[in-house]
Amino acid sequence: SVNSVADFNGDGKIDIFDVSRLFSKWNSTISSDLLEADINAGPGNISLNKIDIFDANKLMANWRP
Repeated sequence: SVNSVADFNGDGKIDIFDVSRLFSKWNSTISSDLLEADINAGPGNISLNKIDIFDANKLMANWRP
């Protein structure tokens, strides 16, 4: 089982379903989306409050299908 912020659907795995969920929120500025999917603020917080490549990188670093 996985305990990670990247396990968006809570199924204990970080897989294609979590990637899909992240991409469905890509570039969103809705606070609930940011709360869920803004999981990596990037170096120096350059990516804070953005759902972008830094979040995708964190998700992929924790890939556990």
